[in-house]
Amino acid sequence: MRGAITETHDPIDLDGLDRDALFALAKLHDVAPIVCEELTRQHALSEDEASRKFKKQHKLAMFRHIQRGVAIGQVRQTLEAAHIPFVLLKGAVLMDLYPQPWMRTCTDVDVLVEKDRYEKAAEALKGAGFQKYATTPHDASFHSPEQYPVELHFRLIEDDRIAGRSDIWEHTWDCTEPMDGRCERTLRDDLFYLYHLTHMAKHFQSGGGCGIRSFVDLWLLRHTIPFDAAARNKLIQQSGVAAFASAAERLSEQWFSGIDADGLSEFEDYVLLGGLYGTLSRATMVRKSKAGDSAHYLTRRLFLPYRTMQNAYPILQKHPALLPVYWVVRWGKLLRPTARKRAAHELRAAGSMDPAERARIESLMKQLELW
Repeated sequence: MRGAITETHDPIDLDGLDRDALFALAKLHDVAPIVCEELTRQHALSEDEASRKFKKQHKLAMFRHIQRGVAIGQVRQTLEAAHIPFVLLKGAVLMDLYPQPWMRTCTDVDVLVEKDRYEKAAEALKGAGFQKYATTPHDASFHSPEQYPVELHFRLIEDDRIAGRSDIWEHTWDCTEPMDGRCERTLRDDLFYLYHLTHMAKHFQSGGGCGIRSFVDLWLLRHTIPFDAAARNKLIQQSGVAAFASAAERLSEQWFSGIDADGLSEFEDYVLLGGLYGTLSRATMVRKSKAGDSAHYLTRRLFLPYRTMQNAYPILQKHPALLPVYWVVRWGKLLRPTARKRAAHELRAAGSMDPAERARIESLMKQLELW
């Protein structure tokens, strides 16, 4: 995979390669198309089942890239016509740093607008044939006319669980620059870099993983574009992710630049086992470790905090006194077959948690200063 990203393609000893295990890991982290590209260059694919799976993911990535391109074009055309300033985020920007843009897989197109233009932007998208299917207090999810997911945001970070300085995000729009007189704007490099790291840290400490793909993104942000290192570092030091950022940067250099870094084995294992954005079992272990014991864990899961509940029930943003009512509403939803099955899975994971694993999670989170 390093060869495909760095375009070095040094010969690799693939004797004894377990293609099934490699595909499972690559699929878990949504990097199978990139691995397929390098295996093809190394003439390491055949007609076995694992090779066919790799090739299928490769073709699917190219197809999804075409879909994404159409959706981005429709978003641009719609918001430009409505004279609404906007910023593309995440994969829609990062894909241009890859050797081939289709290598950067993603599940949606993320778009940022100013809060006071958010409703107008949502109406403009609906008028252009986008279908809204979900809302939270900070974003709305749409399907493009061709059914590609698009998320419309008015905030970069949903809350301040990660960022130590929330004022960093309060002036986001002041850190954007126009593109050739159009309504589309770009996010200033240092803030975009911090946003990427903060997003990684959020998934790492809440979902139990942030995926190999995020480390590919990080390496490319450090090696493919000019940047002001002092400006990036200054902003990182003002945030709550400095320790995590240091570890993530060193791991990305170890993986893709071949630079050995000491003291990262626990961090590396945690990333590799967690998948793209963690798993239910891993997230349960993280939540229980943070809660401290089973009683506190169950209490926190039954009585979710207001900040979390308002994401699921936007009415609470205007009527916070209804929080107890919506706790009961949420409990009622747990009676549904799918939710009941998920809850049972979570309880089993919480009940079978290895004390040694819990200790490792606590140690790692404290080391990275995420708790």
